[in-house]
Amino acid sequence: MLHPKSSLHRLYLPRRMGGRGLLSVEAMCIKESRRLGQYLHARRAPLVQCAQRQNIQLKTVELTPHSESTLPQAPISIDDRQREWREKQLHGRFAACLTGPDVDMLASTDWLRTAHLFPETEGFVCAIQDQVVSTRAYQRHVMGLDIEDRCRLCHQQMESIQHVVGGCSSLAQTEYKRRHDDVARVVHQALAKYHGLIQEEERYYRCRPTGVMRDEKVRLLWDMPVVTDRTVEANRPDILLINHQMKQAQVIDVAVPLDENLNKTVAEKRRKYQGLAVELANMYDLTDVQIIPVVVSVNGLVTHDWKKLTDALPLTTKHLRTMQKAALLGTVNIARKVLSL
Repeated sequence: MLHPKSSLHRLYLPRRMGGRGLLSVEAMCIKESRRLGQYLHARRAPLVQCAQRQNIQLKTVELTPHSESTLPQAPISIDDRQREWREKQLHGRFAACLTGPDVDMLASTDWLRTAHLFPETEGFVCAIQDQVVSTRAYQRHVMGLDIEDRCRLCHQQMESIQHVVGGCSSLAQTEYKRRHDDVARVVHQALAKYHGLIQEEERYYRCRPTGVMRDEKVRLLWDMPVVTDRTVEANRPDILLINHQMKQAQVIDVAVPLDENLNKTVAEKRRKYQGLAVELANMYDLTDVQIIPVVVSVNGLVTHDWKKLTDALPLTTKHLRTMQKAALLGTVNIARKVLSL
């Protein structure tokens, strides 16, 4: 449930801050000792006064006139634990990303409170985020073993955990695409149900989306190229919804990038489909074409715009949590498969 090399400071941080939410027995004992000392000094009971005259000391509380110096040392605060977590050379990389200005920390840690993963799986996710999983790069540069640090699949780059879960060319069209599609299926099903194209949503991992779904009002495309009058940079979004009745369209593209590429990917998705948006508006006489990137990192990080998806799309908080969980479970499966080879 806890990787032996994972951050201990993170273990005692609240889950809303990316920790595991455990209480430190040592910190609780210190806290209770301080409260006991403050209580004894405040009461000034006859027994306490007698003990003071006899210069008697308890193991945890000095029965002398009350001052901060006579009380046990204060336990480590939450802010101190978070700072020490960030200052760690290896563990602190994820902590720095989590507390970045563009990352929504509360939404990015939502899975720790709501995903209800098996404890072993949760521990492995945290180990991946702390970058202490036993990849070849970790074994060579951290553990000091004399082994080759090149990726066992592509044999081109150093096999770090970031490379395994989001940067290996040998996994791009298989494992990475499967994880990407798991996230996209949640959005596709929500749109299909909202517009009456399906009756009920099913588990995302059981869903097999149809390429084209339509009725007299809307047309919903899944991973289909769009034939345009002029050549555009990108004409194959993950999901395209054209509402003929409202004369609107939504170009939806999903991505599961590395943590450090989160913001760049959001901006790239918006820029990439500008040409397609113009062509769609001209071809179908549309008044509004929205480009909506759905981006969650391999470690579940999201930007401050994440919750705004519920305004642009018929998504609920449950859908957002399911997409984050799908991305994390996909990352876990990829890491386990590669490291077991």
